[in-house]
Amino acid sequence: MSKRTKSTQIILNGMLDGQHFTKRSIALITSEDSGRIMDEIRTRYLVPVECEVSRGQAAWYIKSTEIYRYKNQRAQQKSEMRKTIRGKRLIRLANQVARAIGDGDSELLRAMISKKIRQK
Repeated sequence: MSKRTKSTQIILNGMLDGQHFTKRSIALITSEDSGRIMDEIRTRYLVPVECEVSRGQAAWYIKSTEIYRYKNQRAQQKSEMRKTIRGKRLIRLANQVARAIGDGDSELLRAMISKKIRQK
């Protein structure tokens, strides 16, 4: 298990116990970036994390309804998170396509799509 995975699991377990985590409290647990930790909880563990900003300080937490779902309706929660993540990725992709078309790269874009060329 990687260092990030261990740290993420500690933070996830705390959130499932109702704790809120700030950037500072995460830094006491790990040297990993707090945004990466939250992203991993959302995308790898498929748990919806909320962020509340108060006095310029962000605090991440899991809503009590989502804690309940994690413990009792996990399959449904994971399914909904997958749909949410796919939707956000498609929106990002659509915005990139719109920018490419707006920048005059529509012919190149069409050629790449028609040939299914994958860039690395």
